[in-house]
Amino acid sequence: MNRKILLINVYYDYPIVTEGIFSGVNKIWQPLSLAFSSALLKAEGIDVKLLDANALRIRPEATGGHALGYDMVFVSTSSYERWECPHLNIQSVIETCKSVRKSNPEALIILEGSHGTVRPLEMLELTGADGAVVGEPELTVRDAATAADWHDVDGVAYLADGKLKVNPIRKMVELDDLPVPDFSQLPMNNYFFEMLGANFAVLETSRGCPYNCFYCLKVMFGRYRAKSLENVKREILYCVRELKVKRINFLDLEFTINRPLVEGLCDWLIEENMNIEWGCQTRLDKVDEQLLRKMKKAGCRIIMYGVESASPRIIDMIGKNITLNDYKTGIEATKRAGITSVCFFMFGFPSETDDERESTVKFALDANPDYASFFVCRPYPGTKCHVQAGEAAHGLFPFGIGSEEELVRLNSFCDESFRRFYYRPHFIVRRLVGGRLGLLVNQIKIFAHKSGLKCPNT
Repeated sequence: MNRKILLINVYYDYPIVTEGIFSGVNKIWQPLSLAFSSALLKAEGIDVKLLDANALRIRPEATGGHALGYDMVFVSTSSYERWECPHLNIQSVIETCKSVRKSNPEALIILEGSHGTVRPLEMLELTGADGAVVGEPELTVRDAATAADWHDVDGVAYLADGKLKVNPIRKMVELDDLPVPDFSQLPMNNYFFEMLGANFAVLETSRGCPYNCFYCLKVMFGRYRAKSLENVKREILYCVRELKVKRINFLDLEFTINRPLVEGLCDWLIEENMNIEWGCQTRLDKVDEQLLRKMKKAGCRIIMYGVESASPRIIDMIGKNITLNDYKTGIEATKRAGITSVCFFMFGFPSETDDERESTVKFALDANPDYASFFVCRPYPGTKCHVQAGEAAHGLFPFGIGSEEELVRLNSFCDESFRRFYYRPHFIVRRLVGGRLGLLVNQIKIFAHKSGLKCPNT
């Protein structure tokens, strides 16, 4: 069947996405899972277009105009980097689907992403979409696009006579079976990372995570799987040689868990003098100075770490399986290796006290990573946290745990923690003296937003 397929990455405001009483930082990164889907469809001889409305700044109401002539439209509600932390305000998704339906009433509209995976019935009803991909999307998108009847494909959900029908979830893809992601239709000059710069791309070396933190939405990732070093090399070479990429962020949930893969990658980057800068995310107990120095030599410039809490009781309760000493040792080793560290902290866990929250802020100030982000714990449907929160988690995609008054208080505590960390004179001087001017402009823009100053969204 020779269908014309459109893949859409939905527009969100940049840099700030407002969700209820909270605001979060959005990113303009390649929609990696859609790029894999595009490559898979091209391999089947399918006429496919990948439209990144987020990077092109095409607002939802205008997106439908790009859907003319397509038989099937897949709308990504949460691109790969947002699988774990999907947007809570889904209005952009709803308006995009309405716009597509208005412009092309005959097209099939199928959602893919975290939202339709954990809330298929509600997302189908709210968006008017014909179906939703449940779970890891790439193979399901390919099969739905090529099947005689997409209703029969594993991994899709749809409404039949007003009732939800969810087909069996399909087996996870082996990552080495995926082709090189197809970035050829994307506006590569539009992508950047405020902490690294432009000429930027996102890749992965693995999916999933063997740990079981109770707040983490892992339903899209499945079991832990790693790519072979040869396939990681192949994707990097594609980005560097064909697309002139100079900076890469690896989207693995825990990049250094597979140490032999990381060391092999670093050795290759050094030996081949690839001369790229890159970043990653990992656990503080999965790094040491020897590994970090090799990563630094290979071009690693930034590592993001999830600390979450400095309360031993909370650390144990949320299943982090780590100690405060692990946190301190990892941050100190990262500093000695000369790699920029970003640590994430969360407030608002069930039963957390004000004293425990204060201990977390003090730890952030004492440990003094290069950057710190402070968030409210969000009980995403599909997590243990959501189950434990029970009736204290309000709404389809809850903003936090507790009453609106409690969430306002938590938001204020996050804002105050942000000011306490970033308004320190020595921090400001260090950033102005040691930072690259181009990066500082983007970082200051986000800083201004988070500080309550008015900067226009785009």
